[in-house]
Amino acid sequence: MARIVAYKANVVHSVALGQLQVLQPGLVGVDEQGKIVFVLDLNQSETSEHFDELVDLGEQLLLPGFIDGHAHAPQYSFIGVGMHLPLLKWLETYTFPYESKFHNLDYARAVYEKAVRRHLNNGTTTCSYFATVHLDACKVLTDILEQMGQRGYVGKVNMDRNGSSGLQEDTQSSIDDTREFVQYVQNKKNDLLTPVITPRFVPSCTSKLMHALAEISREHTPKLPVQSHLGENRDEISWVKDLHPESKTYTGVYDDHGLLHERSYMAHCIWCSKDERELLCEKQTAVIHCPNSNFSLSSGVLNVRRLLQEGIKVGLGTDVSGGYSPSMLDAIRQAVIASKLVSIGNGSAEALGLGDKVGNFAIGKDFDALVIDPYVPNSPIDEAHDPVETADVLHTFQKFLFLGDDRNIVSIFVGVIMARDGEYEMALRVERIEQQIPAEWREFAGKPMQMTYYATKVNTFRENPELLRPSESFTAWATKELRREIGDDGRYLSDEDLKNIVCQEWRTDLTRSILETRLNRHSSKDGPVVRRSASGVLYVTSQPPQSLSSGTNGSSAKFVLDAIATPGPRKKAAPK
Repeated sequence: MARIVAYKANVVHSVALGQLQVLQPGLVGVDEQGKIVFVLDLNQSETSEHFDELVDLGEQLLLPGFIDGHAHAPQYSFIGVGMHLPLLKWLETYTFPYESKFHNLDYARAVYEKAVRRHLNNGTTTCSYFATVHLDACKVLTDILEQMGQRGYVGKVNMDRNGSSGLQEDTQSSIDDTREFVQYVQNKKNDLLTPVITPRFVPSCTSKLMHALAEISREHTPKLPVQSHLGENRDEISWVKDLHPESKTYTGVYDDHGLLHERSYMAHCIWCSKDERELLCEKQTAVIHCPNSNFSLSSGVLNVRRLLQEGIKVGLGTDVSGGYSPSMLDAIRQAVIASKLVSIGNGSAEALGLGDKVGNFAIGKDFDALVIDPYVPNSPIDEAHDPVETADVLHTFQKFLFLGDDRNIVSIFVGVIMARDGEYEMALRVERIEQQIPAEWREFAGKPMQMTYYATKVNTFRENPELLRPSESFTAWATKELRREIGDDGRYLSDEDLKNIVCQEWRTDLTRSILETRLNRHSSKDGPVVRRSASGVLYVTSQPPQSLSSGTNGSSAKFVLDAIATPGPRKKAAPK
């Protein structure tokens, strides 16, 4: 029988547009594949479901992970710049010059790592990314998504006209590179990664290229998703009319080239006419609402209610960096300003064709989830009212939605992967470490995920132990400690030699000597310490708890744990 972990928390999710379900408390059961197997309201039902481990999150919130339907990963390099310009001038001044730099893979890797990490830290468990025209850089973005554990739709951008010298492609090369990129992503056989056909927008693509891209999308079963821009700016619409007088409308250009179907989704669509909206509905093509960039680039305000009333699926996107924030919380807030509608996942899931996988906590979906603590240290959320009032979950949820930020997001799950801060760490269930932990630490119950770590599929590393590595932050710290410990005996060893020793010992035996060093330094200012989470998981942090510190304030710097241990068998606790 599959092992099931049950998460007890105050659960909030959308069961339909505008319909929030609040379980205070709720219990969500997740199997080893990261699938939700049961959801219970503990106020209305007995706990009859089987589970092997209970993770009690107390008064924390459990929300579905955020889904960003439209973001430009390379544009993170100049996020927050050029907000005074309209769309076409902004593209010419900032976007195209910066994107042309992505032929340099070191530059691409540096930007993409920061972009994906920032999106993840803001609770975005799924993101649909535009990359650039550069094939190898697109592969780098895909690799980073795989390493960091984010569910990613990734598109190699296509541009064979009206581009700068560093971005405009030869038509056949653009087609060939797209096919190669699709194959590259599919060869990974990773359910979290999906290639997306990505013509930048009509002015950037010739008819020959658009026909070929439509063919690539349609030759797969199911069709490959198609993402692009539509009806964002009036000058853009006039330009398209000049380029394609044979088509009735901007939307019609995409349809005439076969790019509209049930797996297509278009960003913006602010200025689509009634005929265009009817065509989108007929083709089951979704719209991604990007309110931040619509405001920032003075494009206009999308009438979301009208689209929904007309039967068009609508998702939500940050549109980094036309939108200046990578946070979906910002997108939600801006959408409320634009349309007074709140959506926390379902709309974007449906728009991306993921409605059967993510978006809420329905049974059978993947456990893409966020654990929210409104009252972490330095929280942007303040409470100065009657405690009885603050006990209402909907009250707390609204506070987080409109005042919270990444500081309140203490755990991020993407199916079976636990993700945080761009480090890729395995949740090692090594019971022997339990025996090395001093007794006083075993009794300490800290909040789970106060510090950073990743957990991913155990079997992946059991089968491929060479992939298991300590985080860079741990390696740097342990190398420094090893240098200090061996003193003169290590004078002929380079830092690289010591780093290799640390990695090898960590991988094979978890470096008992370094582990002991960590534990012995628990009361010092900068030394990491061991805590137990509410679920019984042991983890490492650089900040000692007040009750066990020797009057020294611990460092607030993040310290990524190198190993997590689950203690011996625990009895199943019945939720209260």
